Amino acid sequence: MLPLSISYGIAVVAVIVAFVSLYRTRKQVEFENKLNETASKLTHLQLEILQREEDEKNSADITAYFYLDRGERYRVAVVNIGQAVARDVTFQLNVAGENRSILVAGDASEKFPASSIRPDEKVYLLTSIDLNMAPNFTAITSWKNPNGELKERKLQMNLPG
Repeated sequence: MLPLSISYGIAVVAVIVAFVSLYRTRKQVEFENKLNETASKLTHLQLEILQREEDEKNSADITAYFYLDRGERYRVAVVNIGQAVARDVTFQLNVAGENRSILVAGDASEKFPASSIRPDEKVYLLTSIDLNMAPNFTAITSWKNPNGELKERKLQMNLPG
């Protein structure tokens, strides 16, 4: 009978080893599944970043800023900081909270709407600012990207200095 109990003992040890191995394998599979899920999320984020970068390469980006011309007069520069040509560009500049433009009418109507503004190209505009105005202004610009997408941006602008 002794050999039979040794056989049973060996069988019990084998069952225990099998359960431990099964438990470890299950933990390893869970870890690998989490790792695969994380890698999948990372790949998805990398693809989004690449798509965003590609979109930026094919997009215009119109912004504006004030500058002091020869220390005498405030002017506005409207610039395309994007990497593509902007088409059908419009630009408005009003005193914040009011519907009153500070752009010199003849100059602004001569330059806008602009049929196109190339990357890094600037369009300079004359302003009519008096000392009684608040130094806060609202600019609204719109343009079409090469893919036909219409973009609009609202800027809060302040006089420099």
